[in-house]
Amino acid sequence: QSVVPALKKMALGQHSFWKKAPSALGRIHALWTLEGLNAIDKNTLYQAFNDEDSQVRKTAVWISERYIKQNDEEMLAKLEPLVSDTSADVKIQLDLSLRYSNSPKAQDMLARLLQKNADNELLTASWKRYERMKRAQSLESKIADLSEDDKRLVRRGSFIFNELCATCHGEEGKGTSTMVAPPLASQPR
Repeated sequence: QSVVPALKKMALGQHSFWKKAPSALGRIHALWTLEGLNAIDKNTLYQAFNDEDSQVRKTAVWISERYIKQNDEEMLAKLEPLVSDTSADVKIQLDLSLRYSNSPKAQDMLARLLQKNADNELLTASWKRYERMKRAQSLESKIADLSEDDKRLVRRGSFIFNELCATCHGEEGKGTSTMVAPPLASQPR
């Protein structure tokens, strides 16, 4: 714990006993060391969000997850400018980290992030995978009271639909833009 003050200076690129400012890699290591020592604080993260190096900003976003999980509104407000960050790495990390929050502010930030970066294939693919995972979790909660045999049948049916039927009927049976097959969602049969 005695090195915490020096690590905070290092994380922020400030001179201490070093002759020159620490490198980006040094700042990243200092941030992770502070996190590992359970000595990271919000102000250090807030300043790191504005670091000139995108990898330092990405690291600060990642480390901020402990606050994001708590729906810390102050932290979310400080993260908000990063929705427009120039670095794809920062935006992807922001996308991954904000998923830990169910606050309306975090969900709004995620929506804006995806809207502004619709051309980023990694970001959109990651989001689609996340949505599929959420649907799978929802399915599991819906079938929790079924017998194990019935659960297997429902899971198998879901897998078959998603692998075969969704191609023409669309995800969740909501149809496709080409209307290869009719939508099934909200149909009585």
